[in-house]
Amino acid sequence: AASTARKTELDRYLTQSGDPRDWSPDKGEGFKGFDEVAEEVKDLHPGNATLHGLLDAVVGRRTTRNRLFHDQRQAGLTVTEDKCLDALLDLFELAGKLWGTNFRRIVDSNAVVRTQRAVLYFKSKARTRGYLLNEYNTLVGQQRKPTLNPAAQGYDCHVLQDDATAFYNRLKTHLEEKIIRSRNEITRLQAMKRPPADRGAKVAMQEQEITVCEELLHDCFGVIVAP
Repeated sequence: AASTARKTELDRYLTQSGDPRDWSPDKGEGFKGFDEVAEEVKDLHPGNATLHGLLDAVVGRRTTRNRLFHDQRQAGLTVTEDKCLDALLDLFELAGKLWGTNFRRIVDSNAVVRTQRAVLYFKSKARTRGYLLNEYNTLVGQQRKPTLNPAAQGYDCHVLQDDATAFYNRLKTHLEEKIIRSRNEITRLQAMKRPPADRGAKVAMQEQEITVCEELLHDCFGVIVAP
């Protein structure tokens, strides 16, 4: 009976919508297009240049996607991991701009989504710092092993889904401990009575690593590290 009722309701909507053969992507039949909605959001936030830039990027990706699907001349377009990472980060940023602390509260209430967000920001920072990516992969390998090959695409996503809270805490703790190690190394170098010629460079490198880890703790976990 329930399936019959659902079919009746679906038939009613289909009848109201007219013949689908008359549908065209260029004719919205009164519905607002994606670009139009984006412009309306801009109008609601006229002075927010960051929000406008995020919306432009989202609209641009959608345009590229549509060309890829509908125009054989775009067959050379590729989807890279970096492009996917940028797109996902932009969606988190856009939602944060539109819904503020309410969005962050909802994200933090779901262990998997909270960890996904942290991992995305971490990977973004690690793109230009190979040592961070190596450390991240080591952390992934220390989690309970899924049946996938560790080198396979999506291995870390499987680990994340399996025990999101443990991985979230492990990643956060790793960054906090790395800051402590770097500070201790700076103290050791500065206390040397016969310092090596490159002490200044070594101290600067440790200070840079502290800065990167502090940025990651803030961006990934909302933590502000005390000096």
